Amino acid sequence: FVNSMLKKYSLDEYVQMLNISNPNENEFNNIVNEFSYFKTNTGTGKLSNYNFERGLLVYLLVGKLKPKNILEVGTGSGFSTLCMAMAMTDFELDGKIYTIDYLPHDEKTTQHYKKSEKSLERFASRAEIWNLQNKPKWIEKIEILTGYTSESFHKHELPLFDFCYIDGGHYYSAVKNDFFTALLGSNDNCVFLLDDYIDKPEFDVKNFVDNEIATKFNVDLIDTDKSRNIDEQVWVTKNDYGMCFIRGKKDELIEHFGRKEIERYVDNHRKFEKRLKLRNDLNKKIPFMKNIRFSKFLK
Repeated sequence: FVNSMLKKYSLDEYVQMLNISNPNENEFNNIVNEFSYFKTNTGTGKLSNYNFERGLLVYLLVGKLKPKNILEVGTGSGFSTLCMAMAMTDFELDGKIYTIDYLPHDEKTTQHYKKSEKSLERFASRAEIWNLQNKPKWIEKIEILTGYTSESFHKHELPLFDFCYIDGGHYYSAVKNDFFTALLGSNDNCVFLLDDYIDKPEFDVKNFVDNEIATKFNVDLIDTDKSRNIDEQVWVTKNDYGMCFIRGKKDELIEHFGRKEIERYVDNHRKFEKRLKLRNDLNKKIPFMKNIRFSKFLK
């Protein structure tokens, strides 16, 4: 990279640097098997799992940094959410994880998991599967927000955040908006973790970090799939891959981008989110409308 302040680490190197106790092996493996698997869309029907090392990293970062308030953008199945909640419980941290996802907590979806080395499938909601874990102390640490990022910040009165984990929409404008929204809602010395730094179509975390962050601020790129044990058809790139850890002072980051520009961008993106939400609601009620383009009507 030209003028890049990005430094690469293997996961093993980073874990050694953090020098913090690993999670309980049985508890961690249980949530790996329950939440971190998905079926590839390559036609092989194969279950893949390259999330478990990300779960380990977020657990260790929370244990090391001891944030009071955590923001997570993109709950998904809740694998990372529960890893962070486990860390907050294990390290006796008095705080909350505010996790945002457009998928309602009680909406059922098809999920894949492993039990006794067997690949299984179920149709259940995130709420149902979380409750099966029987970990009320973890669940007490989590506040669930349903919606899009800017929308959620606009609707709810949220605390200032010490740790922001961004794993929502991966197209450029969504990544940039999520980072800007988190930045405005952060404490002075907040840290940011962005997932999926990868060369892959429609994945723009790498482009955003390379073009707008690593030109001026230190970025740790942690390789969170050291095994490379995944479906080669899914693995589009052989280049750098992983999670980006950014530690920068809030005022310096805001000065770099410009507060007015940040606020303008977030406000415009919230309007886009409203159109997106309307479209998604229409698609649910009238499925055939997925094939109709409404962009010219929704301006």
